[in-house]
Order: sequence, then structure tokens, then C-alpha cells
Amino acid sequence: MRPSSISVVALIAVVGFAEINAARLRTDSYNDESSEEHLSTDRVAVSYHLKKRLTRFIRLGAMAQAISKRTKIPRNEVFNGGASEYQDITQSNGDHASHVVRVRHDNTLTRVEHTNDYVDAMEFLSHTHRVPAWANVGIGRMIDTIQSDNVNLLASIDFCAESPTRDDKKVLQDIKKKFLDAFDRKIQRLGPGVERNELVASKSAINSITPEYLFSQARRYGLESKD
Repeated sequence: MRPSSISVVALIAVVGFAEINAARLRTDSYNDESSEEHLSTDRVAVSYHLKKRLTRFIRLGAMAQAISKRTKIPRNEVFNGGASEYQDITQSNGDHASHVVRVRHDNTLTRVEHTNDYVDAMEFLSHTHRVPAWANVGIGRMIDTIQSDNVNLLASIDFCAESPTRDDKKVLQDIKKKFLDAFDRKIQRLGPGVERNELVASKSAINSITPEYLFSQARRYGLESKD
């Protein structure tokens, strides 16, 4: 648990859960542990942000496996689709604070019974990147839907395994394809300009990612679920 986590838990105990339509609960800002390139309050490159929306989403499946092992909450119930309840930074100077993974954790994961896992999930789901507004309200909303609709597919993958099975690769490839299809739909509606160029570059970066790479990036989190 990060040093700031105790204060976060104390705050949650006072204010309780944020409702979907209410202001999101603010958490401490922290670096994305998957990269040393950016402080969490800096504006990040759109291609970096959109790539992380895929790779970090797959890591969510490994986190769900680890949490399920420790708490006995079924893997497909740890996280659910829906609006984020937490946010670590806010928009500024015209930029938006865009969630990297936009889903919810289930209410059975509680701060009282599962404090460490609760805080880890909260911090993971609160993580945002500062990006241009169009990257959050355009392609970003399309990715929000993909993540919400497919979060439970990740429960079929054993992230403790040495390598992905053929079925695992198919699940990962199918999720990647949904990202690519969203890029295609958005790009087709855009004329020449910065947004289109950024999305073409981002699509190319995601297209080069293999299922094996996605699995390997998530696997170290899945190993936490081993006895």
C-alpha cells in the first residue's frame, strides 16, 4: 500500500461512496507505475494515453484475479462496467483529466473487510492522464464503452500461467480489435487535422501490440494471486 493510502481510507470512511451522478471522490495523485516517463499531473501524449487505455485495462484482469484469490469475491464480480467513482487529478488549462480505465469495483469489495485491496483498486481506477479535450470526449468515450462492456471477459484468463493459451490470445485479440474498430470509425468521420493524425498514429501503435505482450504486461499482477 502506498504511504498516502491510510489518509485516503480515513477520508473514505467520512464521505462514503460517491454516487454516479455526484462529484467523484478525489484521491492523491501518483505516478503510473507502468512507466517512469510522466508525472501524473503532466500532460501526456495522446498516443501514450490511448495505448495505456488498452494495456492497463488488460492489467485490470490480473488485478481482479489477485483480489478474487484473497477475498473470495468471484473474479467476474470484482469489477463492473460503469462510471468511475474516483479521480486523482482534475482538468486544467482546457485539458481534460481522462481516466485510463473507466469501470467500477463491486460493492462487495469494502473498505472495512478488504482495506488493502479496496485502496489498491480505488487508486488503480482513479488514475487519470491530462490530455486534450477531444481525446477524452471523442475516442475516449468510445473506449469507455469498450472497457465497460468487456471487463468480465478478462475473468477467463489465468494471469498466473507462464504463457497465454490459444483461447486467452483470442480474448486479448478480440478486445484489441474492438479498440482498432473504434479508431477506424472515429477516423472515418474526421477531416485532415491534428486529431486525425494523432488517432492514426495511436491506431498504428496499438495495432503493433501482440496478445503475448498484453499478457506479459499483466502477468506480474496475476502472480500476486498465488499462494
